[in-house]
Amino acid sequence: MGPPTQALVQGAQVLSAVLLPNGFTFVFREEGRSSGGDFAWGEFVRGDRKLEIHFRHNLGMVRYHVGRQSASHEAYMRELGVSERCCYPGYDVEPAIAFHDLAHDLTFAKDFLSGSAETLKRTAVKEASAEAERHQEDMARYVGDVRKLEELHGRFKQGKYEEVVSLANNLKYPDRMTDSERRMVQIARQRATKADPKTTEQFLRRHGGIFGWSCAAFVLVVGWFDFPPAVEWAILLLVAIIAGLIIRSRIRANSFKS
Repeated sequence: MGPPTQALVQGAQVLSAVLLPNGFTFVFREEGRSSGGDFAWGEFVRGDRKLEIHFRHNLGMVRYHVGRQSASHEAYMRELGVSERCCYPGYDVEPAIAFHDLAHDLTFAKDFLSGSAETLKRTAVKEASAEAERHQEDMARYVGDVRKLEELHGRFKQGKYEEVVSLANNLKYPDRMTDSERRMVQIARQRATKADPKTTEQFLRRHGGIFGWSCAAFVLVVGWFDFPPAVEWAILLLVAIIAGLIIRSRIRANSFKS
């Protein structure tokens, strides 16, 4: 037997002090290994009633069953109105203490141990209903995300990058995006910034004066001197080149995003 199995069997002996007098028998079910580590679980059984207990690094899931209905320990204790007096689950306790804490809480569960189990059945219905509602909400959010992602692909192909960014920002589960979709959004953010009218306005505000002074210089030189048309075109070209070089150097200096 591995450590989880040993701990489970030893813990079951602690719980037996409460459960055996009420006709329950412990049945070891399974031990194994999963991504979370070694585990073991078993059940205390009497007819159609079962107390299911799981152990991995410590006592974990505890679930009460009656027929086909079941409820968690926490939900059942709340329905019984004793949750504030319960000890399990505690925090940072040794495995042996966890089983003693559960044994303490079982003394409140006479409805399950020897009664009609009506409270347990009512808890099971409420918990199942709440879980179904949570699942429905999660599915609605996820389905909405799937539609947004489909629309996101279409908007990207159309070059509507601002809409791509907006759709990505409104996803309920952005962590479900694939790597290619994340890259697509990243590209869209970059291109949306480049196409932003505010950026164009900033460009004109920063560098429009250079164009104005260049045009004024060209008019002044051409008007003052009587040059042949070919020379005038050469001067215009030279002024344009100088203006372009000045703007380029300013863009680099200011790390301006165009």
